[in-house]
This record gives sequence, structure tokens and C-alpha cells, in this order.
Amino acid sequence: MNKVRVLAVALDFDGTILDSNSLKADCFGQIFAPFGQTSAQYATTYHLRHLSQPRRSKISSIAQELGLNLNDRELEELSELFGDLVLDQILECSLVPGVSDFLEWAKDKWPLYVCSATPHGELKQILRSIGLEGYFTGVFGHPTSKEEALDQIATSLGCSSSRVLMIGDSDADREAAINVGAGFHLVGDEPLTSYRELILRDGMFR
Repeated sequence: MNKVRVLAVALDFDGTILDSNSLKADCFGQIFAPFGQTSAQYATTYHLRHLSQPRRSKISSIAQELGLNLNDRELEELSELFGDLVLDQILECSLVPGVSDFLEWAKDKWPLYVCSATPHGELKQILRSIGLEGYFTGVFGHPTSKEEALDQIATSLGCSSSRVLMIGDSDADREAAINVGAGFHLVGDEPLTSYRELILRDGMFR
């Protein structure tokens, strides 16, 4: 198979840049706690199994599967409460091991992007708060899907999606890359090793 040189790198956010998956799982448990401990536990588990599902859709799915008869206003209130909880606690999260070194190494080599299911405005605010916004040429959050974001990145560079590398921590990230023909690198259970592999990869080929 021919190797394709990477022209841009896109990173997922939660679990790839910021070690925030556990925090967000806890926040899902908190917003569903008024419906009972079982509901809270289910919401936490659901989040961890559907990391890349947009928040509003996730909350609606959880409510439906729990048999909660919530109207649109109530679902939106839960979504807003979740966002407030996250923003109150997000600065307590650490960066994923290895990502700081990777960003410093990569920032002058390729345009870097964030592609996340986190709402766009909130994502920008978090990146600014943790001092990382300056690393990225572009930031894509909900409602733009990861597939759409990868396509937009390729279009902006006048290249095919195969020349964009997606870095993520979930099967959904991998599927998004596959769906548009982009490359993919998994940040697995040992993220420090995963990022070091990229830094050591000669020429950064897919």
C-alpha cells in the first residue's frame, strides 16, 4: 500500500487532549441523580460507552432508555446544567500524558485542529482556559460532525482527506476517519507511548 504524507493533524478533545472523560461521566451521573441512583449509574455508564455522541442527543437517549418523560425544555435544562458543571470543574483535569510534547513538536510541522462532539463555543472556551487555543489552526465542535470537520480541513488545504491524520481515543473517532478516508492513530490505554510513537515515526506517514 502506498504511504501518504500527512498535511494536517486533527485531534479529538476528551481523552485525547484533556483527561476529562471521567469528569464528564461524573457530571452525567450528577444531572440524572435526581431521578434516582440507578438512573445516575446508567447515565455514567452510557456516557463512557458513547463518548463521541453529541451531548444533547446523549441526554435524550439516556432519558428515553430510562423511561423518563422529559420534554424539550427539560432536556435542554439538563444539557445546560451539564455544561455548567463541566465548566466549573474542567480546570481540575490534567492533560493527557504526552500531548503537551506532541503539540510542541507538531505545531510548526502541520496545521493542527480539534474535532470534538463538545459544543463549539464551550470547546473554544475550555481551550482558551487551559492555554491551548494558540496551538490550533481551527476548532470544530458540535453541531459539526467529525466527518464534516475532516472534510472541511481537507477542502481548506486543497487535498484529499487521506492526507489528514485523525488522533482519537475511541472507536467512533476511528470510524469518523475511516468514513472520509482519513488516517487514524489511536491514543490507547498508554497515551504517553501512543504520542511518543507519533513523534518517533519518521516522516509521519499513515
